[in-house]
Amino acid sequence: ACAHLVHMARSDEELENMAVPFKDERHRRRIREILQEIINQRKLAEELGVLYQTDTFLFQHSLRVGMLSAVMGMANDYDPVRLYELVVGGLLFDIGMTMVPQGLLRKKNPLKAEERALIRQHTTEGYQILTSIEGVSTSSAKCALLHHERYRGEGYPFGLKADDTPEFAQIVGLADLYDALMSPRH
Repeated sequence: ACAHLVHMARSDEELENMAVPFKDERHRRRIREILQEIINQRKLAEELGVLYQTDTFLFQHSLRVGMLSAVMGMANDYDPVRLYELVVGGLLFDIGMTMVPQGLLRKKNPLKAEERALIRQHTTEGYQILTSIEGVSTSSAKCALLHHERYRGEGYPFGLKADDTPEFAQIVGLADLYDALMSPRH
């Protein structure tokens, strides 16, 4: 997982293949520094490895969501600390999916109500995982918890409306939805 992340960080081609490319060397350098910092933190690297081992589609999706979130953070001119927290939240927002049974992750048929309820638990599971990691900010962890909240209150786990959902979780939620619509899935 770390080797893949390092390759992505070092490869201009990989960064340019993003749906919204990194416009200049300054942006590419900034994202490389953030990814290197994340890789250097053993627990974060281990969690990325868990994502990779659980499901390569899930891992790739998480990388794209992290990068799309970074683009939006840079467009909002986030300072380095806020951008780092957003990228951590974007890369690990779906870590709770590693707790979902493998067969359910890859199920091709429509989900039953019980299965949907089990999958919905990934938000709280992810939040618990991220809050247990020293150095992960509450803002980053809330990306896992709240990335399925929707503007009109139709999301989960709490049905938050409008601006009740923190900005980072809104950004990660948008990146998640965009990538889900643009990418192949199980």
